[in-house]
Amino acid sequence: KLKRVRPDVAAKVSCVLMVESIVESMMCAARQHLLRYRGPLVRITGTFGKTTTRMAVARVARHVLGVPTEDEDGIVVENFANFNNKIGLAMSISRLTPRTKVAVFELGIGSPGDMDILTWLCPRSTLDVLLSVGHGHIANFNNNIEYLRAEKRKVHRNGQGPFMDFDADPVTFQRNNGDGSTIVLDGNLIDI
Repeated sequence: KLKRVRPDVAAKVSCVLMVESIVESMMCAARQHLLRYRGPLVRITGTFGKTTTRMAVARVARHVLGVPTEDEDGIVVENFANFNNKIGLAMSISRLTPRTKVAVFELGIGSPGDMDILTWLCPRSTLDVLLSVGHGHIANFNNNIEYLRAEKRKVHRNGQGPFMDFDADPVTFQRNNGDGSTIVLDGNLIDI
């Protein structure tokens, strides 16, 4: 629905966009912005440790690229603080620039269906990481830990790129072999 904008407001801005849902519009714009980004992208999810892991991965990326910790140029882009829901992820994606070399995003869910929204918003990755799944937010999942695990594993439902599952016992690393087959390594973490 378009509405007439007051002339005094229109004179001060170059463009006015009226939308029905600010959140949905922000998510659509962020998704389109992300689809233009072609660099490495890491998605991290789980019940505990998302923010710490995301910060560690981003710090290693900055170190490898020789970028200062205070990366004002957006060479390595990550979530704001622990803003990992649809609004926070959309805001974080909007920080990608043509200079961005690595993106590291955490995806947090609080209720069924959230991961579907987050993986729509951030549909591809170079590496997916599933940390441990525990009882955080479990009341929102009918107190069913397996249902919560299934929701969290949706982060890798497209089967593209490597997947590290720290919730498995033992820990697994899975990657596509390029010919349609998949390699799964079980056990202790090894240098890959």
